[in-house]
Amino acid sequence: MKKRLFIHLGTGKTGTTAIQRFLTENDDWLATNHRIQYATTERHNFNHHNLCTNYLRGESDNNSRVIHGLRDLLEEITTSDYETFVISSEYFPGVTPEEIAHVYAQELLDTIELNTIVYFRRQDDFAESWHAQIVKAGSPGWKGGIQNTVDRLTRDGIFDYYALAEEWARHIGKNHVFVKPYERTQFVNGDIIADFLSILGVDDLSGSRRTKGDPNPSLTRDQVHILESFVAAGIDSQIDGVLRKPFGIPSGSSSHLLSPDAREEILKTVDDGNSRLAREYLGRPDGILFRDPLPNETDADWQELEFPATGYLLRTVQHMIDRRFVQVRRQIEVLDKEVQRLKQSPSTSFLADDSTDGNPGT
Repeated sequence: MKKRLFIHLGTGKTGTTAIQRFLTENDDWLATNHRIQYATTERHNFNHHNLCTNYLRGESDNNSRVIHGLRDLLEEITTSDYETFVISSEYFPGVTPEEIAHVYAQELLDTIELNTIVYFRRQDDFAESWHAQIVKAGSPGWKGGIQNTVDRLTRDGIFDYYALAEEWARHIGKNHVFVKPYERTQFVNGDIIADFLSILGVDDLSGSRRTKGDPNPSLTRDQVHILESFVAAGIDSQIDGVLRKPFGIPSGSSSHLLSPDAREEILKTVDDGNSRLAREYLGRPDGILFRDPLPNETDADWQELEFPATGYLLRTVQHMIDRRFVQVRRQIEVLDKEVQRLKQSPSTSFLADDSTDGNPGT
């Protein structure tokens, strides 16, 4: 029987960082109790970006570098006493069909059983979360607004979840592509970690460790609004890391950047692909992939945000004042050092002459 490798295709805003952190912090527990190894080959900062062709894309030797890493991974797997291995990266969803065929399938399938795990967040929720993420990170394109983000995701095929699953299934088979809706109500025990481990055959988490808190918190729409207001005013150069860090202040209004109608319009465009995914990968005859209520059922009183909550405005203004105070203080310190330097210079010794009464010529 071949050993198993699970590639976690870490799609955006689906708890990938939390999963990676758990697997890293509990690697001994997984190995000892469940004979599962979170692969150590090319594992850096909880992830396996270096085993992904979509990472450092554009470098001339990128594919050969990844192939070399995969061969090291195979050595780790084949020489190990463990039967199940996992690698994870947020870059795997961007691997091309050609790379799946000629890098991963070609290098791995003859030796091991290859599987993928992929979580999908409902497209309207994903669009909003992703926009908040790129605003937070200051990534290219963030200044265009939420609709620009939606248009880019649509144009680039990111919303086509069925296509992503099919790209891997063509080489490893549908039964080796584990598709999971990213909805708490569909998780095992309402927990993303328990849900992920259930795919690996682990149903008892006793003895494992959990890090408290969200490792990758999102910005609220109030904070997104503030940062986009900086852009509209032409002062986006004033945005720094403090303003991009989540304030952690309750919003007091809807969390959604898009209106219910706009969100449902997104869902209409992806309904066919979602239905096929549910039927073919989850065995659901009704074709329902996501079970949370539709936007107009839960957010009918949604209103576009005109002004951020007071707490957000106060935090922003206070930071701008504090930062300006620090800048002025630094300028004063620079001037003070220059004055001291001039006092010590022979050509400007008059600055240090305390005997003068201030009247020239006396």
